[in-house]
Amino acid sequence: MAMIGCFECTMMEMRFAAAEMNNRKFPVFDEQLRAIIDNIGHENVVTETRDKAIILLLHATKLRRSELAALTTNNLQFLSDGGLEITMMSGTNRYHKSQSQILVEEHEEQNYCPIYALESWLAILNVSTGPLFRPVNRHGNIRETTSMSGRSIYNVIIKWTDNLLPSSFRV
Repeated sequence: MAMIGCFECTMMEMRFAAAEMNNRKFPVFDEQLRAIIDNIGHENVVTETRDKAIILLLHATKLRRSELAALTTNNLQFLSDGGLEITMMSGTNRYHKSQSQILVEEHEEQNYCPIYALESWLAILNVSTGPLFRPVNRHGNIRETTSMSGRSIYNVIIKWTDNLLPSSFRV
């Protein structure tokens, strides 16, 4: 009987250890980001451009999925030095709203630059107002007024990163 109890404890410890490992957030390093961006492709140009912009901007800004999904073209201001300023309204209650600004710097390599990826996406999007990231159907057609959800952003990340969690970009 003592042998069975010991076996059950060991199995339980193994389950807890596995659960801890599954819930850990591992940061995305530059080498991993390069591999992820290089892996994006073989679909349609519209989806690839949008997905690169999502992943690079998520890595550069450390935004949450829902914050990235809520961005509009009005939140963006391209700076004269090549940088990007993102202005967001945030608040914890209905009486107090605060404004936060995130500065994004240019990357020396164009393929891994979040600003270049965003400019490429905006050129394809070809609009001046409305949601920044929009759903794209399998034919490459962009939805006009609908923004992507946080869940859609999650699906983009999972699709290209071998099940890496979006929260890993925030670490």
